[in-house]
Amino acid sequence: MQNQALPLQNPHIKSQSGNALWFILVAIALLAALTFALTQNSSKQADNLSSEQARIVAQQTMRDFNEYTQGVQKLMQFNNCSESQISFENTFIDPPSTYHNPKSPPDHRCKMFMPEGAGLVRRSAPTGLHDRSKVAADTRWAVAGNLSVNGVGPENEEETTCTTNCAELVMGNEFVDPEVCRQYNQLLKINDGQPVAAGSSVDWEEPYIGEFTAGTSSSERIYEGSGDETSLLWGRTSACFYTTQGAYKNHQIYHVLIGR
Repeated sequence: MQNQALPLQNPHIKSQSGNALWFILVAIALLAALTFALTQNSSKQADNLSSEQARIVAQQTMRDFNEYTQGVQKLMQFNNCSESQISFENTFIDPPSTYHNPKSPPDHRCKMFMPEGAGLVRRSAPTGLHDRSKVAADTRWAVAGNLSVNGVGPENEEETTCTTNCAELVMGNEFVDPEVCRQYNQLLKINDGQPVAAGSSVDWEEPYIGEFTAGTSSSERIYEGSGDETSLLWGRTSACFYTTQGAYKNHQIYHVLIGR
């Protein structure tokens, strides 16, 4: 049998293969660079909210506050719960017993996050609420029974000299993004939107478990300046303020669920 001559390899084919590989490598490098740039830009936007982004977060914050207020009203008006029976216990806090209220009925009708109660869904504060230079990730709303707001509750004008039973049921958070703080006050038409300088630091470290403190110490009062009816926070059931702590400002936001 006669041997057949093998076809000669075209040198142009080898050259074209090399060029194609080179273009693929360049495309991969460009894609990687683009992905990195987008990631950096996204991180930068997350760290520094624009006014439009902050406005959206402020509006979501207001919706959260209204939802909690409606939940409390449902428990008290329809489920016949007293303020001391309301429970914010949930499985999302470590440990879960942080908000355990021993006074809450065993049938769960006075629990905010149970179907038998208000049926609310426990979730984190809105994404972007916190100042990323101070807080790595958004935390959940705090609910406290140790804070009082001057001018809120039955005592009204007597609040500046209130000596007992002054604390409200308050939800809120600290280390808020300053622009979110400004946008929130702007929605409420407070101080032309500017955060209010509070008279003292505020302690959010006492979760509500069915009991109220006196609400009279400096760290338990939310007020501005003299704390009387001439102040910007007088009678405000919701607002954003800041306290000066060392070299930085701690912006904080609050909403009164029950004024006492």
